[in-house]
Amino acid sequence: VGLTFLPNANFPSTGTSGTATIVMQSSDLGNTGANNLPVLTDTDTVVVTVNPLPVVGIASVPPLCTGGASYTLSGTPSGGVFSGTGVSGSVFNPSVGPGSYPVMLITSYAGCPGPIAYDTVTVYAMPNASFNPLVTQGCAPLAVPFNNLSVGVGNAYSWQFSDGGNDHTST
Repeated sequence: VGLTFLPNANFPSTGTSGTATIVMQSSDLGNTGANNLPVLTDTDTVVVTVNPLPVVGIASVPPLCTGGASYTLSGTPSGGVFSGTGVSGSVFNPSVGPGSYPVMLITSYAGCPGPIAYDTVTVYAMPNASFNPLVTQGCAPLAVPFNNLSVGVGNAYSWQFSDGGNDHTST
């Protein structure tokens, strides 16, 4: 009967969220002309909702030490899945050793894959306090210099002397 139609079409979303009303009209143009019959037309309307992408982020993680406690990761939106070396569920375990570790937060929203957030967790080796005296005995008054042999991330040192004198702290 001379139907002209496109059986399929794609909605060209502009990437913004909101709703759009889509109207499709189907007409039988074969009824026009010599037999003077009316044009047969039907329409259908559908509302399409485009969901917004969520704002995604991982809360900053402070530097951790290999012997320290595990750290609970958090991010927005809640309900995302954390992934990366040293991550189990939403917990980062610094026992993976010293280094920088990328962490991802994989999200979804309203059934749509969401953006992925990235951050880096830095793990330092535990400091190892060590020193040796250059002099171990002598006559009073005796000054005893020390060599600090500590390794790791120590950036503050506290010396405590059991002679009743003053303790000393340096950074």
